[in-house]
Amino acid sequence: GAGEDAAVYAEWGSDDTYGQRVLLGSGSEGAGVLVGLHPNETAHWRVATDADASADATVEAGSAPVDLPELSISNVGESTGGLVLTSTLDGVEGYAVAYDHAGYPVWWVASGEEGPFTDVYPSPDGRGVIYQTTDPKLLEDIATVTFRAWNGEVLSTTRTPNGHHDFVVLPDGSYGFCMIDVREVEFDGEAVERRGCAAARQR
Repeated sequence: GAGEDAAVYAEWGSDDTYGQRVLLGSGSEGAGVLVGLHPNETAHWRVATDADASADATVEAGSAPVDLPELSISNVGESTGGLVLTSTLDGVEGYAVAYDHAGYPVWWVASGEEGPFTDVYPSPDGRGVIYQTTDPKLLEDIATVTFRAWNGEVLSTTRTPNGHHDFVVLPDGSYGFCMIDVREVEFDGEAVERRGCAAARQR
């Protein structure tokens, strides 16, 4: 029974004392995605206002893929929040994965048929992650930048022709990326093909 302007929160934790709280919206409007549970962990959660709360509920996180690498994180100081985003590359497959400061994987997506990921960054608006798919062997031009929400939904895909190992989100929302530049040059009187990296931009 939240009032029209009452702040609505999600609360969660390892037991029914919760300990974590995030604003969802106001009144009857609001939604969120819970990211940060450890694999196979059972979390307690509820929706609350400053004056009332729903009944306690539980949710169990799934198992992490067995081929995700272990990660040891150090020098985080007093910080307890935030995530470490990275990509893994094993042959032609891999993951975009987020680890918490204890080294637990708390969010991941497999490359599958998309192709391997070379870089992954948080989106500037905090709604998810942005990663690049490319062929590290340069046999196919499959380079694409994907914006994926924390709930797994693909929000956008942008082709980055001949894109390779790195990209950046520019202030206007476009992408700057390294593009493979193939040129024919003369060397010792013979024409030879040389590959380099050029800067490019794509919206």
